[in-house]
Amino acid sequence: MSPQRHAFVLAALAATGCFYDPKVVVTTDTGSTGLSDTTGGLPTSTDDVGTGVCGNNQVDGNEQCDDGNDVAGDGCENDCTTTPGADCGNGMLDPGEECDDGNLVAMDGCENNCTETASSPRCGDGMINGDDECDDGNRDNTDACTNTCENAMCGDSHIQVGVEACDDGDQNSDTAYDGCTPQCELGPRCGDGVVQEAEGEQCDDSTPDGDDLCNNCVTTPYRYIFATSQTFKGDLNKLSGADIKCAAAADSANVPGDANWKAWLSDSIESPASRMDSTFSGWYVLPGPDPLLVARGWAGLTSGTLLNPINRDENGNSIAPGASAWTNAAADGTIFALDGHCSTWDSFNGTGNIGNPNAADGTWTSTGVASDCNTAHHIYCVQN
Repeated sequence: MSPQRHAFVLAALAATGCFYDPKVVVTTDTGSTGLSDTTGGLPTSTDDVGTGVCGNNQVDGNEQCDDGNDVAGDGCENDCTTTPGADCGNGMLDPGEECDDGNLVAMDGCENNCTETASSPRCGDGMINGDDECDDGNRDNTDACTNTCENAMCGDSHIQVGVEACDDGDQNSDTAYDGCTPQCELGPRCGDGVVQEAEGEQCDDSTPDGDDLCNNCVTTPYRYIFATSQTFKGDLNKLSGADIKCAAAADSANVPGDANWKAWLSDSIESPASRMDSTFSGWYVLPGPDPLLVARGWAGLTSGTLLNPINRDENGNSIAPGASAWTNAAADGTIFALDGHCSTWDSFNGTGNIGNPNAADGTWTSTGVASDCNTAHHIYCVQN
């Protein structure tokens, strides 16, 4: 087509409202390629389509983005690469990142926007290239090869699973409390079984998270509870007489603590709930070389379920199977029966209600059985 003929066609199209699309390829009579426009950042030829013309508002070729402008810092840079996230370059694989080699250098296998250079050797491709010490093809910092393709080692701030207990990097120290040693082992801390008084530890039983006599290396208050080694008939000389028997038993065995002892007994007026400290929140424990936990506080003692039965005496010795203890007290510490107390624990006549020292459920204090007051049973004694 002659230039004059071409100009005439364009003018005719414009006059009829049909506008020229510069991407349309017009074939000449001889089979040659037609014209295209280069304005507006559009492709300069048909070969440009799909090869990545930055600024044409379409992602093509090797572009990561294309927002149709050349404004930097708007999320899509003027070279059609995405803006790196705030954590790009910190050596850690953060959300949204394909890689992070600890720098913002382009074309080194991990781009400065933390995307991988697919066509270049890179850390994580499973091949040892360039400065790689290793490359296991993953981005896991907890194995033998870090995500920067360096051999894992103590002091690199990454905990190698199964090899290191900790790793604080440059902060590793032999003396730092609650820290990590230069050998990547746990340093002095609550739970190591050693009382570090300089660090404020009162105790250390190696179980800092357990609810016992040492919680987070601070001593938990506790009081003793036991069943008397001696047995007594129902004539206890009232509640006060039973209290005296408890104090005498504790004194004879040198049970630690003060002499404020109460018998776990109810008559028709008073009960453990009215006679004892119901605000106590520490542990009740059994005497012995290794104090045994019974219940956490008054709430635990009166919950109907004990952690361990009250089956040790003041000396820490076991109470015989099948033994019983005078009580007439319900599991919540109140009166079990108005007539189950051997005439207010002052007579061999009548009956009194008993509990089972070898039980951890509510029957420890109320079996529902009334025993003849002329028979002998143990007494529960509680440090109050």
